[in-house]
Amino acid sequence: MYDTKMFGGNVVSFAPPGNGFFRITDLWDFANFTDKWLKEQDENVVLVHCKTGTVLSGLYISAYLVTSRLCWTSEQAMKMYRSKRENGIISLPYHKRYLKYIENSVISCDQPEDITLQLTSISLSSAPAFNEDGRCRPYFVIYQKGEKLYEDRSETSYKTNDVISFELSLAIAGDISIIFNSVSDILGTQEMFTLHFHTFYLNSSTVRFRRNMIDGAHLNTFKQFLDSFSVTLELK
Repeated sequence: MYDTKMFGGNVVSFAPPGNGFFRITDLWDFANFTDKWLKEQDENVVLVHCKTGTVLSGLYISAYLVTSRLCWTSEQAMKMYRSKRENGIISLPYHKRYLKYIENSVISCDQPEDITLQLTSISLSSAPAFNEDGRCRPYFVIYQKGEKLYEDRSETSYKTNDVISFELSLAIAGDISIIFNSVSDILGTQEMFTLHFHTFYLNSSTVRFRRNMIDGAHLNTFKQFLDSFSVTLELK
C-alpha cells in the first residue's frame, strides 16, 4: 500500500484477502461506498485501481454500475466498462458469475446471506490431461472466505475418459473456492482449475459447472480438457 498522504488520506481499500479471492461483500461494500460518495457532492470523484489496473478494477466498477442502476444488467455493465477502458475486458468465469450474483440480488432486493449447505460430493466428468503421460493425479483444496476449510489428496492416477468422484460430508457457507491440482513425480504440482461460487445463489441440490464456466478450464489453450468437461456438486 502506498502513502495515502499523497491523496490527503482520502483512500479506502476494498482489497480481497491475501490469497486474492474476493468476497461478495467486497463488491457490495465498494458499490455502496462509491454510490454514497458520488451523491454527497457533485464535484466528488472516485479513482479506482488494482494491481494490474484492469481486472479487479473493472469488476468493482461494473458492480457499482449494476447496483446504482446506471446499467440494468451485468452484461451492459461489462460492455460499458470495455467501451471506456483500453483492454478493459472482464473474462474470468467467476468474475462474470459474481457480477451476475450482484445483478440477481439487485433485481430481487435480496442481500446475500452465508447460507450453510452440506457438500456431499464433487465429480469431474473426465480427467484433465496434465501429467507427462496424459493423465492426472488430482488433489483439491476448499477455501471458505479465503480460509482453508478442507483438503483431499488422491493417490490415484486417472486417464482422460475416467470420471472422478470425491465423496464428502462438509458444511460450506458463503464464498467458496475450490482449487484442483495435479501431482506428478516429474512435473511436480500443477494447478488445473479453480471454481468459485457463493452458497446463497445455489438453488439446486445438483449444481453443474460446464467447462466455459470454470477458471483455468475455460480457455483450454493446450487442450488438456475435453470440450464436454464439467464439474458437478451434490448438496443438501
